[in-house]
Amino acid sequence: MARSSLLAQTITERADLQAIFDSLQVKGSFLLYDATEGQCTAYRPDDCRRGTLPGSTFEIVNTLIGLETGNLSGPETVIAWDGIRRPVLDWNRPQTLESAFRGSTVPFYQELTRRIGVTDMRGFLSKLHYGHLVVSRATLDNFWLQGPSAISLFDQVLFLRELLTGCVPFSPDNRAVLRFLMRTEATPAYKLFAKTGWVGFGRDEGLPAPSTYIDYGWYVGYLERADGHQFIFATRLESPAPVPDHWPAARKAVTLGCLRKLGVIK
Repeated sequence: MARSSLLAQTITERADLQAIFDSLQVKGSFLLYDATEGQCTAYRPDDCRRGTLPGSTFEIVNTLIGLETGNLSGPETVIAWDGIRRPVLDWNRPQTLESAFRGSTVPFYQELTRRIGVTDMRGFLSKLHYGHLVVSRATLDNFWLQGPSAISLFDQVLFLRELLTGCVPFSPDNRAVLRFLMRTEATPAYKLFAKTGWVGFGRDEGLPAPSTYIDYGWYVGYLERADGHQFIFATRLESPAPVPDHWPAARKAVTLGCLRKLGVIK
């Protein structure tokens, strides 16, 4: 069954959201699920169904598996720096789970996957609606960054819906840790929970290059309004490498722009 049909019977296409992308000089797609009303709204719905590598949005799942297997105990869990100097200077130090999640610290999560191991990683992924991730001993510490793994915007949103409704094999305590890590913004009107991701040649991280010269930038998460309304979203930008300087910040800016245009927030 298509992921889109698992979310909603009908999908409202909003081609006018292109104005938000154009105003920020980026291209991509956007999907919104109104969890209260059970309605989907999409900009470029066909592209929303196309899978690409998840990049650091996979840290959402990786964190939960790390917590559930006991390889992480909470936001304060430290993984030591391995002493290898990398181009991203902030990675050249010990990291807590909190700092690694907020900073998308790839080496932290690579070490975490090695500690989890192939068997547990495959076992948990087999229980989730989370795209098509290809895990082997050879790819254990990079399958979300390169190779054939793929996840669509519909996959991202469906997984987050199941996470928020508790239909996942993770304890309430571990889901609460993730909620703390994902909390990005709080206003009197709403709370925003999100994770960024970036796959491609746009960053000099010293990582193996993926098999495409297109960069993909993700912003996925959910928003809770003060009136109790809950919305789940996924944004994916794409650009030939190298990407423009404003591109990383545009992931969140596009998302908030779409949410405003759709009347979710003011």
